Amino acid sequence: MSNRPTGAAITPIALLASVGQCASLCLSLTLARQLDVAGFEAYVVASAVYMVMLVVGTMGVDKLAMYVLPASIDREDWSTTHGFLRFGVRRIGLSSFVLALVVISAISLISEVSVEIRAAIIVSCLILPVGALVHFGIEVMTSAGREIIATAILRVLMPATTLVIVGLCAWQGSISGPGAILVWGVSWMFAGAVLASLLGRRLPTEIWASEPRDEAELWIGYAYPFLVHRGILALLTHSGVILLDFLYASPTAVGAYAISLAIITPMASVVIATNRAYVRAMSVLAKAGDTEGIFELWKRRARWVLPVLTCFTVMVLLLARPLVGLFGEEFVEEGVTPLRIFAVTMAISATFSLSPTYLKFTRQRSKVLKIAVATAIVQFGLLLALVPLWGATGAAIASGTSLSAMVCICTLIVLREVSAR
Repeated sequence: MSNRPTGAAITPIALLASVGQCASLCLSLTLARQLDVAGFEAYVVASAVYMVMLVVGTMGVDKLAMYVLPASIDREDWSTTHGFLRFGVRRIGLSSFVLALVVISAISLISEVSVEIRAAIIVSCLILPVGALVHFGIEVMTSAGREIIATAILRVLMPATTLVIVGLCAWQGSISGPGAILVWGVSWMFAGAVLASLLGRRLPTEIWASEPRDEAELWIGYAYPFLVHRGILALLTHSGVILLDFLYASPTAVGAYAISLAIITPMASVVIATNRAYVRAMSVLAKAGDTEGIFELWKRRARWVLPVLTCFTVMVLLLARPLVGLFGEEFVEEGVTPLRIFAVTMAISATFSLSPTYLKFTRQRSKVLKIAVATAIVQFGLLLALVPLWGATGAAIASGTSLSAMVCICTLIVLREVSAR
């Protein structure tokens, strides 16, 4: 059971994620105050589009790395490791480049989109291949047992670099919505350079000396469920912002919705970041058929996750109005209720976030896919029905209900299987 994470392994990850999310929250706060309402709308819409593209561009291969690489590295199967790394870089690089071209072409043809939003989305497309490859590198680093370094790069270095550059731009003059997206691109390139240097030193040298094994067809099949599941999650999280804009909600409503997500995201991201340690161990345990070991991991996780999430949720519910007010009084009226909805959603989804991963690791991907697709269809219908009625609040209800339902259904399936054994 040496692969099971201990408290000593989880604490640094949680601390790093907390620091990074503070930087992300400060960045959102700075941009909300520096940009006008239209500029902030362009920034949040382009960011949402980028996050969805990032999931599609990685094709599920980044998350598949957490399933393939830990076991192959542990058994010193360097040929498989080398082959998968080469496959991942080629697959992600090509798919993200093609996707960027498709989205640029599509957004150029939509006349209803404002010039500033169109420019911001095009910039996000230009930085997509770099961001997708960096995400793959982060998962490779995690698979090699360097989850603390991976967390530091993704959760601290990236937002901190962006915050510093945005601060310098604001100090020198002004910054636009597309300009803020471009700053993220600079941060991705810097993080990519750091990551490439570290991977060259941290991965066993035997990998590069081995003959790469090509199992592309098998890996594509395995990656598909990860792609669909993560794509659905990305849509559940970010489609509210996108549809709010395309359903002609006010820029203030779009900004209020995005601010609510920005306030909630730090706590959710801290919890999800610590999942990196658990997921690596769960991958090895799942391949060994050690169900008891997997649920021991869940118990350890629950002992610290539940109290933390409870405290954070109660705090947000009580202080929703002043928290939204920090970003600008113009967002308060439409942002308070969505923030409270997202607080409850975050608590539920973060608590049970390992359930879909467990089902995928135990070769029950079809169940996860069916649940995810059904959830996406329900959410899309709810968004179309509720956004015209209640704006940001309607979008929050649709997104929150769908995401919570998905993880709860996966958890019920897991519990039913365990009780039947």
